[in-house]
Amino acid sequence: MPETETVADRAAREIVQQVSGWFGVYMGGAWISEMSAIVARAIEESRQWIPVEEKLPEFTKEWKDGRNKFKESDPILVHDSSRGRVVAFYYGSKTWSESSGDKLRHVTHWQSIADPPKGGGSNG
Repeated sequence: MPETETVADRAAREIVQQVSGWFGVYMGGAWISEMSAIVARAIEESRQWIPVEEKLPEFTKEWKDGRNKFKESDPILVHDSSRGRVVAFYYGSKTWSESSGDKLRHVTHWQSIADPPKGGGSNG
């Protein structure tokens, strides 16, 4: 695999190889380039800011504290008009909070945070 190959290129190559196997025909070159462009667009579209008026984050955790039931999203990147970009959690009813517990009152957009790299690794 060439070092200049992008995530979209790798995904496209794997998709084309799988489809080639299903149909028993070779599909390379142009097929991989076309599929790479499609995958790259999908990746880009998935990283866009989402207005809170259009869609809110999904809840991924739920717990009870006595009688009270709580829901929470995974950590997400939000844009708060008074604070800028902040990593936060969504709790429903337009309640947003930083991991420190500080409430965010002017969230206009959000987007998911990319998964960490596979294979671990360290920073030093």
